Amino acid sequence: MSLGLPSSSRFDVPSVRSIVRQGTAPAPQFGLDPVAGDAVRLDLNESTFVLTPEMRQRVGEVAATAALVGYPDGTCAALRDVAARFFGVRSGECLTVGNGADDLIGRLCAAFGQPRPGRRQGRVLVPEMSFEAYKMAATANGLAVDTFRFEPGFAPDMAMLESAVGRTRPNLVFLATPNNPTGQTVPPEAMKAVMKRHPDVLFVLDEAYIGYSSTASLADAVVDFPNAVCLSSLSKLGLAGLRLGFASAHPSVIRILNGGRMPFPINALSQAVGTMFLEEFPAALRAAMADAVRERERVFAALSSVQADAGTVFEVMPSEGNFHLVQSPMAAELCAALRRQGVAVRTFSAPHAHHPLAYVLRISVGTTDQNDRMLAALKAALGQA
Repeated sequence: MSLGLPSSSRFDVPSVRSIVRQGTAPAPQFGLDPVAGDAVRLDLNESTFVLTPEMRQRVGEVAATAALVGYPDGTCAALRDVAARFFGVRSGECLTVGNGADDLIGRLCAAFGQPRPGRRQGRVLVPEMSFEAYKMAATANGLAVDTFRFEPGFAPDMAMLESAVGRTRPNLVFLATPNNPTGQTVPPEAMKAVMKRHPDVLFVLDEAYIGYSSTASLADAVVDFPNAVCLSSLSKLGLAGLRLGFASAHPSVIRILNGGRMPFPINALSQAVGTMFLEEFPAALRAAMADAVRERERVFAALSSVQADAGTVFEVMPSEGNFHLVQSPMAAELCAALRRQGVAVRTFSAPHAHHPLAYVLRISVGTTDQNDRMLAALKAALGQA
């Protein structure tokens, strides 16, 4: 059926294509790969948090009383105050809220993207193996991206970080802790020392998975640094549908971020429901993460047993997130074999055939039944291989 759209040739010359920012490309559609309806989805790092009947009832009650006719509170004051308590930040004045952490990543690139003297572009520094949104946001805001090898042997190397900062002199450095996809955390005290030595660089610490980690959060500590931001989120806690992300920082940094946002960044429903969950069910959210950590350790032990049987073609790495990283020269083949058995795990696009990302699988921690199904499918796939 034709939609009656003009042919693309009518847009060739002259056209708006001539003013598209270099490097801009359609965003990848995460989580939309076709899989069977009963497939086990262990490719999205989603929480296993389940809403109880009481929670569902409260969502309905809050939604019924939310003010939908007028504009929402542009400052998100109530949400910021309760989020500050939940994430351990000293004051809601040290927080700003975004439409998910992705929104805040883009706002950071826009606000702190002024080119340094003698440069045509601002620059962003990110590890080679890290969350894709950092590069996407930098490119969308006209910043150049530098990458560096931060985790040789899949463990953070602070000397490599400091060398890369000195070499590239970026505007911003994005570091996820725990990192996605490796699951490793940045040492807090070593991180503070690096931030002190580079006061003209903004360090952004993404703690989306910190609730699954034994490493101390820096969400409050960054308030004492005028060149640091910590990102927190409800997405990996089990409320990804609300799209609520938080940035904690020194009040001067928060004012800059707020100066670059739209007037009403968060809708009234997300504000009301998010505030209710953090006020009424914080213990349940934390308990779900604790359950996931216990299941993660069980799955790690099982994957280690698989590794012992498989030998050099399979290696699972310890993780501080709600996922595991697996190294294998057969990563693509294993991913395809698992999918044929109804189990979806994550592979990554690598810049070249010998890049570490070409040889890894990321396997989310699901429910006990989902994880058992994955383990059975993985053993079958390795046996066939």
